Amino acid sequence: MSQPVRALRVVFVCTANVSRSSYAEHRARQLFADLGVEYSSAGIPGLVDQPMDPNIAREIEARGGSGASHRSRQITREIVDEADLLVVAARLHRNLLLQRWPDVGAKVVTFGQARRAIREGGEDDDLLVRLRDHQPRPRWREDVLDPLWIGPWSPKRCARVLDDHLRTIIPRLAKSAAR
Repeated sequence: MSQPVRALRVVFVCTANVSRSSYAEHRARQLFADLGVEYSSAGIPGLVDQPMDPNIAREIEARGGSGASHRSRQITREIVDEADLLVVAARLHRNLLLQRWPDVGAKVVTFGQARRAIREGGEDDDLLVRLRDHQPRPRWREDVLDPLWIGPWSPKRCARVLDDHLRTIIPRLAKSAAR
């Protein structure tokens, strides 16, 4: 008897889990609920049991979604182990994860690295294999900047950047997971 196919588990990670990663989690669910991918998020170091930042929540609401159910959480080894892929907002988050758990490097990738892996690979390229075996080097200019510290225009820009990343990355991940 064959085992049921488990959904691909993607965890989005940022600093506090109230802005970038929470937006990515809820927006990915809104845009790609039917692709057989499970989305969650966490922060490193992370806040505990806090709602989504109201400015980023307004951005998701303006796009027809909701972050009202969001409660922040800290990343744990259990979350890391259950994830198939950890997509982080910035190089800092990747570095912090690798300092804490050096053995998980093959499944930690920045949004920018994932986008570049897609550009550098062919249309039929298995993105999960490519990210595991041939991760492009992370670049500082590809970091998704924290909207909490930049200015009043930044939540809108952050939401646009994350939407663009999600629309490029998630369908390719789902395609890879379906193989």
